[in-house]
Amino acid sequence: MLRLRSCTLLLGVCLTVGAVYGQVTGRVTGSVVDATGASVPDASVSLQLPGSGSSVYAVTTAAAGEFSISTVNPGTYDLVVEKKGFLKAILSGLKVDAGRAADVAQIKLEIAAVTQTVEVTEAKQTVETSNAEVATTIARTQIQNLPILNRSPLGFMQTQAGINSAAGTTTVNGQPPRM
Repeated sequence: MLRLRSCTLLLGVCLTVGAVYGQVTGRVTGSVVDATGASVPDASVSLQLPGSGSSVYAVTTAAAGEFSISTVNPGTYDLVVEKKGFLKAILSGLKVDAGRAADVAQIKLEIAAVTQTVEVTEAKQTVETSNAEVATTIARTQIQNLPILNRSPLGFMQTQAGINSAAGTTTVNGQPPRM
């Protein structure tokens, strides 16, 4: 009889220890949505010690934007939600109690502003403001590489803007042929 009581007492202690161990941790659940109310999958959700900036517990949201962090030690945490293209959301002072689920209200992520920087680096071209003359030097290789048959300077001129060659006379910018 004594032996039966000892076994029963030992079994009762083992079951009590298991039940007590199950009550040591808590759980945090919630969901993440964007500004329109659509779910945000694969967002990073982490619990951090207040002011530390380092994650103690971390999970990612499911396809429906829901998350659940289980086996969380009791205490006060900062809940941080991050996703590329969205602003970081921080819920400070989240209290987790032993044996309870801390259900967090729906977390809305705001879209981050798009910032772009365009840097153009090019050599500055100077503009002649004291003289209206436009001139350039044409190299021999430029004339040799022209897509014309006779390689003559007159043939080169006829490829330029403002040159009109009709009925055997050539005019430049509407000037008389003798000019």
